Amino acid sequence: MGSGVDARLAMAGDGTGFAAWAAAVLFIPALALVLGLLSRGNKLFEILQTVLRYIGPENRTPPLDFMGATGKGHLAVWFAATAVCLIVASGARARQLRG
Repeated sequence: MGSGVDARLAMAGDGTGFAAWAAAVLFIPALALVLGLLSRGNKLFEILQTVLRYIGPENRTPPLDFMGATGKGHLAVWFAATAVCLIVASGARARQLRG
């Protein structure tokens, strides 16, 4: 779904925009995965995603802008959050498989 944005950013040479796009592309599914595994459902993710998106990109709040809408987002934080989500998800899944 985001390949059009990816191509446009690449053609424009917008490295910061591309990094913001990549952070969102990695963070959103990682968050969905970890919240789904921990809550065993999708409601927690749906609620948190709606709140994060409304506060961050929609209202242009730089610390919570995981999509780079403000151009002032803290992308390293969102890449780190993605890594933490994936680590927690892998641990939660391993725990589910064991018992």
